Amino acid sequence: MDDVVGCVVAARGGDPQAWRKLVDGHSGLVWSVIRGFRLDEETSKDAFQTVWLRLAEHLDSIREPARLAGWLGQTTRNECVGLVRQRSRLILTVEADDQDRYVDDNANPPFPPPGERLEREEHRVAVAAAFERLPERCQELLRLLVVDPPASYAEISDLLDLPVGSIGPTRARCLDTMRNAPEISRITGGSRSS
Repeated sequence: MDDVVGCVVAARGGDPQAWRKLVDGHSGLVWSVIRGFRLDEETSKDAFQTVWLRLAEHLDSIREPARLAGWLGQTTRNECVGLVRQRSRLILTVEADDQDRYVDDNANPPFPPPGERLEREEHRVAVAAAFERLPERCQELLRLLVVDPPASYAEISDLLDLPVGSIGPTRARCLDTMRNAPEISRITGGSRSS
């Protein structure tokens, strides 16, 4: 954490090596959030660049540099949601002629039928809302556990100042909290099987 704080302070002062270290150290996190939105390659690259532009714009106003990973994760989600909204305005409905693609059960449709897409989107929104309810510490831990390439438990321990042996149990508690969130209960009908 001290390294992140030091890099933020140095980057504020115009140190290009500190900026590069911030980008290199957090690119996996940013990409993992972007991949969750399943954007096309060009849009994903745009989102990635925009996140770093936002950081450059707001570097001086970040009050808690030690929580930069959380700030970047939230900023990345916000950018991706905006891009998804823009894209969904372009594809408002499936034309009636396109409905024939769903008649053949053996065919692989180019995209899921509207009902299935709606259900997936409801699940995605519910999981995102449940994630946002988690304490910041849980959010940071879960983000670090899903970055690509994955962070080691030793790295996570250093970043979060958390003993290696408590990472697994803490992860389990965080996921249980998400499973019991009202948003998840609503989509699973109160069952914990999802």
